[in-house]
Amino acid sequence: MYYVYILECNYGKLYTGYSANLKKRIAQHKNGEVFSTKSKLPIELIFYEAFLSQADAKRREMYFKTTSGKRALKIMLQEYFKKKNPGLRLVAKRLARVYVLAHERELRELGKMH
Repeated sequence: MYYVYILECNYGKLYTGYSANLKKRIAQHKNGEVFSTKSKLPIELIFYEAFLSQADAKRREMYFKTTSGKRALKIMLQEYFKKKNPGLRLVAKRLARVYVLAHERELRELGKMH
């Protein structure tokens, strides 16, 4: 069997990989033995798929690394992300609104100076 897996790294970054031995590969990631994730610990396995064909697994891994594949993952894992960050969207909207209000105030003050 060949596996395509998705890890959630620190700060919510996603890492996509593929392996013939999923348990061993995840252990290597968690032990900091994989260069691309050792600076992103801790990691958590959040998704995997199994394939009989190595070529199919590699193709799926490459797909998940595309913009379309990342979008598909976010849709497939939307319940996970909602539970993980329930208020994140609301916080982002509030921060954006605060920024806009502060910027508008700055522009008004600059207008008064001229």
